Amino acid sequence: MWKSLISKPVVKILLFLVIILFLLTVVILKRGQNNQAAFGKIPQPATIFSKPVEKTVGFSFVGDKTELAKIPKEAYVYKISQETKNALLNKLAPVLSFLGFSDKQEQESNSGKTMVWSGDNGSFSLKTDTGQFIFKGHSASALFGGTNTTAAVTDKLAAWNIIGPGEKTKTVYLKTVGFEQAVVDNINLADTLQILFLPTVGGLPVFGIGPAEPIISVKINLKSREITELENFMRPYDPDEKSSYPLVPVTNIINSLGPANVTIVLLKNSSGVFVSDFSKVATVKLNKVSLSYYLTSENQLFLQPVYLFTGEAFFNDGGLGSISLYVPAINQQYFAP
Repeated sequence: MWKSLISKPVVKILLFLVIILFLLTVVILKRGQNNQAAFGKIPQPATIFSKPVEKTVGFSFVGDKTELAKIPKEAYVYKISQETKNALLNKLAPVLSFLGFSDKQEQESNSGKTMVWSGDNGSFSLKTDTGQFIFKGHSASALFGGTNTTAAVTDKLAAWNIIGPGEKTKTVYLKTVGFEQAVVDNINLADTLQILFLPTVGGLPVFGIGPAEPIISVKINLKSREITELENFMRPYDPDEKSSYPLVPVTNIINSLGPANVTIVLLKNSSGVFVSDFSKVATVKLNKVSLSYYLTSENQLFLQPVYLFTGEAFFNDGGLGSISLYVPAINQQYFAP
C-alpha cells in the first residue's frame, strides 16, 4: 500500500518539497547561529566622562515592571566606520565651505587628533579619530528654503550626510540676554532657534555623554538665518555591518543593581546643576529603563546596546536630584577581559 502511494507523482513532488523546505530551514538556522556574536568578544562600553560608583548606595527600581516584557532578548551590535582624515575632510568640505572656512588654514593639536579652523566666522573643531565636530560663530552663508527654518536645516544636514531620513527633532526657542541665551515660550519672543536631532540606531535611541545632551544640535539666528552653532557627536556606521548578541534579561539587571555594575552618566541637584561627587548621594530610586545605544567621545569600535536607567537621587543633605546611569546589556561572556 505504502509503495503504491509513494509511487504516485503527486506524493513524490510533495515529499521532495518537504525535504527541500527542511534543508532550507537548517541552512537558515545555521546562518543565524553563525551571525550571532560574529564580532567575537568586544570591549565593554566606557568613557572618561562616565564614573563608576565607589560608594555603597541603595538602588531600587520603582518603575512599571509590566513594560519590561517589551525589551527584546537580543540586539544588534554595529561596527563603527573608521574613516581616514582625508575621507573626513572630503566629506566635510561642503560644510566648511558653507560656514566660511574653506580657505582658512587649520591647526592641529592633541597629537594630530584635533583640527581647528578659526577666523571672522568663528571656530570649527574636528576630532579626526571620531569625526565629531563643533562649530560656533556665524556661517558665511544663510539658509534658504522658505519660512520653515526646521525644514531648511533638516534638508541642509541631510545633504551633508550628517543626518539620515526621518530623524526626529525637538525645537527650543532662545532669546539672547547679555552673554547668555534663555529659553522662551514661543518663536515670537526668540531671536535664536535651536533644533535638536534625535538619531536612532536600529529603531533604538542613542545617548552620549549625558542623556540630556543632544547628539546633533543646530542653532540659527532667526533674523539673518545664519547658523550660529553646529554640534555633531554622532558616529558614522554601516547599518549592514552588524551582529546579534544575546542580552542579559533586564529583570536580572534590576535584581542586581548596585555600585558594582552601574556607571553614572548624569547627576544633577534640585536646581539642575551638575554634581560630580557621587558620595553626596544616599539612595537612588529609578523609575524608567530603556534599551539604548551608547555613544562616547572616544574612538570606540562598536555601537552596542546598554540598559539606560533614569530616576531620582536622594542626597545626604535631604535634597532631591535627578540621575541617569547605565548597565551593559550584552551578556558578560561576550566582553573582552
